[in-house]
Amino acid sequence: MFSMYYVMSFTLNRGKQINYRVDPSRDLELVTSGEASCISKGWVDNIMENQEPFDLVMNDINRFEQYVQDHRGYKDMYFLWQPMTITGNSTPLFIVCCDTDSISNSLNVKCLIQSPWWTPERISSKHLKNALDYKGVSSYKNTFYGELKEHQPRYYMSWFFSCL
Repeated sequence: MFSMYYVMSFTLNRGKQINYRVDPSRDLELVTSGEASCISKGWVDNIMENQEPFDLVMNDINRFEQYVQDHRGYKDMYFLWQPMTITGNSTPLFIVCCDTDSISNSLNVKCLIQSPWWTPERISSKHLKNALDYKGVSSYKNTFYGELKEHQPRYYMSWFFSCL
């Protein structure tokens, strides 16, 4: 069902090429809410230091910080999506907030926070969806994206609808 390893190449603005080894079984790392919050705060610090106009990312980070305040229970999970480069480096490209439902045995994706430096030209977020689907199928029965559809429709639409 899932491809285990393949290489994606993308050229960044500076002309530097990054090759990713996409592995849905390894690209998500479970972290605590505090660790996820520290990473998002680091992103904010870098945005402010570089005076970059990342309004959309800042809005997502602010919503995430509010979400973390209210969701620190045993059902709440936080993941970093950080696929490895072929040189063995990884850096978080997204923070993913989820919870689990023991009745439906599902992983429920609640929100995503993208790194300010992630772009779909670097690596498609569809690989993140593949990793979430893998996590949902391997650890639970299903992965649900209903709240993502409601609160962050751009990811939902890009994953479930294609242009004709």
